Amino acid sequence: MQQAPRNRTNRRGITVIEVAVGTACATLIFSLLCAAGFCLRPANGEAISMANLMEIGTAHALYSWDWNGLQWCGHKSDFGLALNNCTTYTSTIGCPPQPILGTDATGGLWGIWISGALCTGLPGGCNNWVATNPTDWATFGSWRLMQQRSFHDYLNGRYYDEVFYAPNDARLYAAASRHFNSSSEFTNTANFWTIGSSYAMSPAAMWDPGVMRAPSAGGYQSPSTFPGAFERQSLSNAAYPELKSCVFEVNWNQQPPATASTVQAALQPFRYNQGVASRPITLFYDGHVWFLPNKRAIADDATIIKQGGSGLWHRGTPMGYDGYYNSHAIDSARTSHSVLTTNGILGRDLLSTQ
Repeated sequence: MQQAPRNRTNRRGITVIEVAVGTACATLIFSLLCAAGFCLRPANGEAISMANLMEIGTAHALYSWDWNGLQWCGHKSDFGLALNNCTTYTSTIGCPPQPILGTDATGGLWGIWISGALCTGLPGGCNNWVATNPTDWATFGSWRLMQQRSFHDYLNGRYYDEVFYAPNDARLYAAASRHFNSSSEFTNTANFWTIGSSYAMSPAAMWDPGVMRAPSAGGYQSPSTFPGAFERQSLSNAAYPELKSCVFEVNWNQQPPATASTVQAALQPFRYNQGVASRPITLFYDGHVWFLPNKRAIADDATIIKQGGSGLWHRGTPMGYDGYYNSHAIDSARTSHSVLTTNGILGRDLLSTQ
C-alpha cells in the first residue's frame, strides 16, 4: 500500500432518493431488531453484528441502484479480455479501478495502487493486481476489501468505521477501535498495515458462475482461461437468494474456543469454518441477516453428496480438496461454505431456510 499525490476527486454526494431509501431501511431494521427481542435487552455483540450487516446490506442495495443492478466488486468485466494478465490489461485495454483506501488527516491519498503503460503517474505496479480480483485463492482479494472508498462512501465515508467490525471479533475490534474517532477518511498505521474488516463477501459469488461450476458440468475453470470469468454479477442473479450468503463474519466470533494446539493458536483469530460449533452471522442475498451454522452446512453438504451430487462447496479449486483452511479445523469441521460455493452466485450454502 502506498501514498499517491494529493489530487483526490470530489466525494460523491447522496441523493434525496437515497436519503428516503436509507430512512426507510433504518426504520425496517429497527422494527426487525425489536421483533427479534433486541430492543428488550442490552445491546450485545451478536445484535450489533446483525445491525452492522443490515447496514452493509443497505449499502450494497444503494450501490446496486447506482450501478445498474451490479453488486460491488473490485474488478471490471473486461479483465477477462486480457485473461487476467495485469501487464496485458494496462498496456492494451486501460487503467483498472484503483483500490483507494482514503485520504488521511494531512490530505494524503492512500491506496493499493496499480500502474502500467496506460495507467501512469501512480506508485505500485502489477504486484497489486490481486487486490482487484475477488480472491487470490489464498487469503487476499476484493472479497476482503469492502472498506475501500468505492464501497465505504455508501456507508459512513470512512475506512475504519465501526460498521466494519463485529464487537465479538475481539482482536480485530481492539486494533481498529483506536481509529474509530478519527475525523479523517483513512488513518495510516505503522508500515502501511491495514486492519481488515470482520466481514467478507462470498468470493465464489463475485466470479462468473462458470468459474465454480460443478464437476458434472466440467468442474472448476481458472479465471485466466476464459474471457467470461470476470463478468460482473448482479445482486438479483442469486438463484437461491434466501440460501446464498452475500456477506458474512469471516472469523469465529460467537463463543470461539479458549484453547487450541500450537498451530491453531498461531492462526487465531479462528476462521469462521474451523469448528462445527461456529455459526457466522450472515447477510443473505434476499436481504435477511441470521446465523449460518456450520453444523447445518456440513450436514446439508453431506446430503447432496449422498444423493450423488458434488456438494455445496467446491473441492476442485486451487485451495485443494480441503478448501479454505479446513486442514486447521479444531475438530471434524469440513466446510468452505460461502468462500467456495459450487456454482457461485447460482449455488447455495444451505439446503433450506432455518
